[in-house]
Amino acid sequence: MEAGVCQGCTLSAIFLNISLEPVLRPALEMDTEGYSHFGKSLRCLAYADDFILIDKSRKSLQILLDSLVFTAAMIGLKFNPPKCASLAFHHSMKGRIVNEVPLLISGTPISSHR
Repeated sequence: MEAGVCQGCTLSAIFLNISLEPVLRPALEMDTEGYSHFGKSLRCLAYADDFILIDKSRKSLQILLDSLVFTAAMIGLKFNPPKCASLAFHHSMKGRIVNEVPLLISGTPISSHR
């Protein structure tokens, strides 16, 4: 197997969690603002092999993303930019406004959802 996890294998989730913990830890310990939720700063949500990075600026998001990409590469994992996307928005008097936020994975742009 060259990519992904073995679907249906009960050990896949365990091995995935063991391998992703050292990838996520440096990003979670970074000094970025994140999103405050009940007094706790959220910077990353993860479910299986999906990540949601959260921050208040494009620059901070790119720093978090670069940290994940760098740390993942150290243990032989890599992100697939065509399967990645960004969604950014802000609130104004007119409601929520979706913005395009150009983010890169190893120099490759990822798509922005609108």
